[in-house]
Amino acid sequence: MRFPKQCISFLVGCLFFWFSLGWLVNATAQDRPKLMVGIVVDQMRYDHLFKYANRYTTGGFMRFLREGNAQHAAYYSYIPTYTAPGHATIYTGTTPSHHGIIANEWYSRSEQTMVYCVDDTLFQTVGGTSKKGRCSPNRLLCNTLGDGLKQFSQGQAKVFSLGLKDRSAILPGGHLADGAFWFEGGKSGHWITSSYYTDVLPKWVESYNKKGYAKKLAEIDWNTLYPLTTYRQSGPDNNAFEMAFKGEDAPVFPHKLKILAPVNDYTSVLKYTPYGNSLTFDFAKELLEQEHLGEDEMTDLLAISLSSTDYIGHRFGTHSVEIEDTYLRLDEEVNKFLQFLDEKYGRENYLVFLTSDHGAMDTPGLAEQTKNPAGFFNSDSLWVQLKDFCLKTFNTSQILDNLSNNQLFLNADVIDSLDLADDDIESIVEFIESAPGVDKVVLSGEVELFDGDDMYAKLKKGYHNKLSGDILFTLLPNWVEYEKQGTTHGSGFEYDTHVPLLFMGWGIKAVSQYDKVSIEDITPTLCALLKITFPSAATGKPIPGVFR
Repeated sequence: MRFPKQCISFLVGCLFFWFSLGWLVNATAQDRPKLMVGIVVDQMRYDHLFKYANRYTTGGFMRFLREGNAQHAAYYSYIPTYTAPGHATIYTGTTPSHHGIIANEWYSRSEQTMVYCVDDTLFQTVGGTSKKGRCSPNRLLCNTLGDGLKQFSQGQAKVFSLGLKDRSAILPGGHLADGAFWFEGGKSGHWITSSYYTDVLPKWVESYNKKGYAKKLAEIDWNTLYPLTTYRQSGPDNNAFEMAFKGEDAPVFPHKLKILAPVNDYTSVLKYTPYGNSLTFDFAKELLEQEHLGEDEMTDLLAISLSSTDYIGHRFGTHSVEIEDTYLRLDEEVNKFLQFLDEKYGRENYLVFLTSDHGAMDTPGLAEQTKNPAGFFNSDSLWVQLKDFCLKTFNTSQILDNLSNNQLFLNADVIDSLDLADDDIESIVEFIESAPGVDKVVLSGEVELFDGDDMYAKLKKGYHNKLSGDILFTLLPNWVEYEKQGTTHGSGFEYDTHVPLLFMGWGIKAVSQYDKVSIEDITPTLCALLKITFPSAATGKPIPGVFR
């Protein structure tokens, strides 16, 4: 029996229709990733991606470079480069000039005291006995990537954030997060939260805390992953530029945590070891399982901050064996976490990005000893000298309110009462300029005049007209206000601003790119990929070439 040509054409058309419909449904289902994960490695400089690469696994940082989009010229565009502004910038798509997190803590004119970026006495600690949970994101002046997901999905998307530091957990989650968790440390070793998010700690977090994983880690000595003699990217294990733990005679391996923990606030010692990162990833996996993220068609977000790299860098410096061992261990943890995501969600169903909140300068004491241009700034000394100068010049030091974060706050009422002219204020500027280590000094009223990519423009992007000081200044390259051991950050120079930026997974093109991009471009890029509205104050732009 033969079918008429019309019937055959009709059947072919039906098959094509059903095939097309199936493809359309599948394409719609895959229109967005099921899960988005942000990993912020605190104090990770760009060169850490490559300095220890000969011993990285193939599945950790190297997998990002092999399978993902690597932005090799990603920079912070503002000063100061601290933890809180960095995390806020990553997830708001803008700089402190708009999101208002101008430092980790800053002087508040209205409160006439220093304020911490996430402190909020309106809320209580949930899950712990300390005051470390009295926090909220209320000082963050705009919304975030997570807030945008919640609004776009009418609240259906799940948004969580976590980190050892409260500020690193709270700011990425934004105002509408379903939960944010951070580490209380001490004798409890618990993960806690704030009543801003919930009045009762989730049952699964209670159960996790009862397992006492943090306490178990605090009993494991920190020894090198490989034989100590093979750590050739580092300086001597015992040197004058590292801070020993309390209870140690010297800052050398092995660090015997079982002995050190009781005299270093018990489980809080984990922050200064790679085990802090292990604890963070373990808790992140539990959160993904228990909160059922990525299990429906609505994109969920988990923001993870890895803080131990920062604590270890501050204590031991950039050229220490401790830092080298930390990154080798972190690479293994990243590898295991990506394998977990592969198995739970499938490679094509999640998107992960990795970056840092700031870099760090080479160990200042070591730089000074090796005859590199370097120095140590002392703001307390400058403050005393400024008060003495004003007393001699204006017969009062009450013109000065506060000196912090390389910003001087003046008392406008006293200035008005003394009828001081612009030349009088300029004399204060000139005095600051004469201080050892000071580079550039600018009045707040002049900040808006600057543009481009130099230090003045970076001051502009870090300046908030209602929160920042009246006179801003920067230090010379390799000048810091810190101890001679360990290292720190905060400047607008290469070592503090150049950080890794890697994307991998759903919708991401595997390619290396070398055009300069800003960290505030991360969230606009992700919003464009998700086809959702950018955060309210976003100034960054989608990075070309990231998407497949």
